[in-house]
Amino acid sequence: MRRIACAVLALSFGASAGRAESPIPAGFVKVETNGPVQIHMANAKWTSKTEFMIKFNDLQKSLNEFWNADVKSLEPGGANSRFEARGVPKIDLVLFDNEAERDDFFMKAGTPDFSRPGPPPDTVYLALIDGKVTKPGLEILARMLSRVYAWHGLYFGPPAWLDRGMAEYFAFANKGVKPGESDEYLAMVERLHEVQTRGAEKPLAETMASTGENWSKEDNDNAWCLCHLLMTECKSLSTELWLILSAQQGSAIDRREGVINDSRRLVKYQLERAFGSAEALQSGWDWHRDQLVKGGAIARLKKAPGSVRDAAGFLTIGFTAVVKSANSTSLETSGWFAYSGPWPGPITVLAAISEKGKDFGGDVEISGDRSDKQGTPAKWKEKRIPVPVSWWTAQMRVTVRWEVDGGGVYQASSVKPVSIPNR
Repeated sequence: MRRIACAVLALSFGASAGRAESPIPAGFVKVETNGPVQIHMANAKWTSKTEFMIKFNDLQKSLNEFWNADVKSLEPGGANSRFEARGVPKIDLVLFDNEAERDDFFMKAGTPDFSRPGPPPDTVYLALIDGKVTKPGLEILARMLSRVYAWHGLYFGPPAWLDRGMAEYFAFANKGVKPGESDEYLAMVERLHEVQTRGAEKPLAETMASTGENWSKEDNDNAWCLCHLLMTECKSLSTELWLILSAQQGSAIDRREGVINDSRRLVKYQLERAFGSAEALQSGWDWHRDQLVKGGAIARLKKAPGSVRDAAGFLTIGFTAVVKSANSTSLETSGWFAYSGPWPGPITVLAAISEKGKDFGGDVEISGDRSDKQGTPAKWKEKRIPVPVSWWTAQMRVTVRWEVDGGGVYQASSVKPVSIPNR
């Protein structure tokens, strides 16, 4: 089978958003905009455009459903965050008329490298064959776009295994590609079989813990097999993991590397929780790997994994705020703070009050505690905060700051009206 080459151009990454501006070749014009993707070509009269766009629309729909590509901006943590909000840029897809034209551009602009960990650039380059995007080209396009979408949907990006594994899943799951006819798919299954036969499998936990540095083909195959398992046997669990990651990263206010490390171990913990244990997750992966190697219809797991939707909020605050009598000059509050990760670390709970519709006053600490490794919720009970007797209406804001030992710093806030008897 004649192969088509496609690459993302890796240039020096900026320090703030972690991305570089990848160039559009001189003389190229925008011929189509499809969702967040802008398509550029040298020749605006593209004869196979209709055929390509039908397949491209199917791919876009699948990517958007999983990676939430409609996100326009990312702002983790809100108030007091050390991380700057950033807009989500458009994705540029550059289509060359042929491989020679593409290679000439790369010779001038730099050497392509899509293997490095971290966020990929926002420009994808693809060469046409005889004026068309072939099936191998669609594989590669799906793989590249999945990675770009993944990093657009999460401020700190997904764990390496989820990023790379879903890229491989979408490469073979789009309507323009039949896995059994794909050289890449067959090679991946053959590698899984070879490693299985030698009895030299890398534990799944090692692949899941990887930062993406020294990423191997075996890591890639393991990640694809896990993502294939999730997407074909328990897709709702895949969605829940995405929601958990979004909530975790969206609550982060400090310690970038700690947040990234927390993302890896949070998803691993929740997957193990869904399957029942780390051993059960490994067994489920082994079973699915065996089914893929055999070929044909894939038998389902004997025991379906459970749901982890209860962890989708990551940080959850519940509290009451009551002024007990018309003459009272204080409100009484009790509440709790629950979290999804089983991590220890200091927790600070702050409260602020205001007349309804006006700015809040200064925060008052109402609790200082530590989370424990079992994930026991932090609680506060019957704390009193002064309230002017002249107020007829009031609202209260509770802010919880959680500093995970060896991890990130997270913050969540909740606002409720205060119950005040008639004055």
